[in-house]
Amino acid sequence: LDEPALVADTWDTPRAELIEALRRTYQTLLGAEGVPQLSVALTYGSAPDAAQALAEVGVPNVVLDLVKGEVPTPEQLAALAATDVTLAAGVVSGRNIWRTDLDAALATLTQVADGLGEGGADRVSVTTSTSLQHVPLDVAREEQLDADLKSWLAFADQKVEEVVALAKALQAGSVEAAGEDVQALFATDRAARENRRNHPGVTREPVRSAVAAVTDADRTRPDYAERKVAQDAVLHLPPLPTTTIGSFPQTTEIRK
Repeated sequence: LDEPALVADTWDTPRAELIEALRRTYQTLLGAEGVPQLSVALTYGSAPDAAQALAEVGVPNVVLDLVKGEVPTPEQLAALAATDVTLAAGVVSGRNIWRTDLDAALATLTQVADGLGEGGADRVSVTTSTSLQHVPLDVAREEQLDADLKSWLAFADQKVEEVVALAKALQAGSVEAAGEDVQALFATDRAARENRRNHPGVTREPVRSAVAAVTDADRTRPDYAERKVAQDAVLHLPPLPTTTIGSFPQTTEIRK
């Protein structure tokens, strides 16, 4: 079951009431006759209180998004360790098309496993942060991409390979102990990320200088009333402007 709403901070209901409702709901589900084994995914952010509540009522597996969300604190991991829950650690992004930093992901997995105490690695499974519905299927099918760009990409098939390699490395205790296939994938990943980091198409000094010059004032918008006056002066939109749903080709004429 996916519960992405639990990571949202826009609820009108007080958080404590929401978590209590979550407890009652899953106690009811777990008490039903013939209930299947449940896995509950908290995707697109962090919800440590929801993860703890699910673990305490007996949900056997909770999926954490550790790409968009935060790694649980040592105190939160210790509390989860006191339950029987298995954590599925989403360290491979299911939302973008880039390779995972496998070394960083393995460090995160190790941190979670260590936080669960002795035998923690046996209570951590590796997964993607979200469903892979957001990404294309297979980089190998892209036959016209620049070779460097292609080496930086990971679509669904490649992300599954990353998950498997990370799981093997976590269980083995290190990349070196995980076997030649895992070592080769980690080596390929390191080389691709180094190539991308230093590539002239990525490292553009004018852009970096412009970004470095951005201040907090640049990130803060004026109040809506002030913006509306400025927008009305420039756009002259009627009360009900006619537009489209979806994109048009971005020609100069259409932009005008």
